[in-house]
Amino acid sequence: MHLIAGTSAAPASLSDSLRQAVWAVDPDQAVTEVRTMDNVIADSAQGDDLMAELMGGFALLALLMAAIGIFGVLSYLVGQRTQGIGIRSALGAEPTQLLKLVIGNGMSLVGIGAAIGFLASLALPKIVVAVFQDLSARSGWVLGVAPIILVLSGLAACSVPARRALILLREE
Repeated sequence: MHLIAGTSAAPASLSDSLRQAVWAVDPDQAVTEVRTMDNVIADSAQGDDLMAELMGGFALLALLMAAIGIFGVLSYLVGQRTQGIGIRSALGAEPTQLLKLVIGNGMSLVGIGAAIGFLASLALPKIVVAVFQDLSARSGWVLGVAPIILVLSGLAACSVPARRALILLREE
């Protein structure tokens, strides 16, 4: 059984008076957990806050794994093109042209993937906001930062192996 009492005084000062009033009606009634309504509301949302923090942590982990995956796949694809880079270099292509070619091809794949992922993620905040009330303020920020991180990792994934291939060609 719950008793709710409204007051304009400090709630802590009324706890003894509330106990005495309840015991005046029923002396065997246990009176525990005298709390303010703010505490009750905060405690009721505690599970949602924990779930939101866990989801945020897993989302960051997924973003890190996606960035590492993009780096690995694009590094492999650029590594497969080392012979083509060598042939173009032998035919007189400048290193900057080769670098632009490799980075341009890789970034076109990253751009397509980021665009598809961004469009697919537009519906996600509407679904999650139904569960978590305070998410709408942060969802735009997350939707803006995540593609930027993935595009930057794609740029690094294209440029690092391309530079390695150009260095190998210069040494030979």
